[in-house]
Amino acid sequence: MAAAAPLFKAPPRDPNERSMATYRAARRQWAAEVLEQHASPDDWAAFKAAVRTLRTSKQAGAFLDWLRASWLPAAHPDVRALALREIAHCADAIRVEQGHEPLADPLPHEPASLFIRCRDILRVR
Repeated sequence: MAAAAPLFKAPPRDPNERSMATYRAARRQWAAEVLEQHASPDDWAAFKAAVRTLRTSKQAGAFLDWLRASWLPAAHPDVRALALREIAHCADAIRVEQGHEPLADPLPHEPASLFIRCRDILRVR
């Protein structure tokens, strides 16, 4: 007995279409090149260690002080963008742990989020 035809047949893929995995791999390669050219491995490791210590919103003040005094505000714009991306991932994880939505911009009467304060320090637009 032959198998029944599928109820839904996906359209054929364009051979020139890139997959999300291809885009992620290209972004990882770009990030590695930027860090190799514009950041010291020791400085980047210190930044990653500081981000890993940020586990609650109460620690945000100390992290912001560290960030202001660090080498990052004077770093290459691409390095600052990569740093902000790492901070965004950490801030999202903190919000999810606290039972909030991961992406939530504050309302005008609310204080600025950790991401927005870090974006202002790093001057990333």
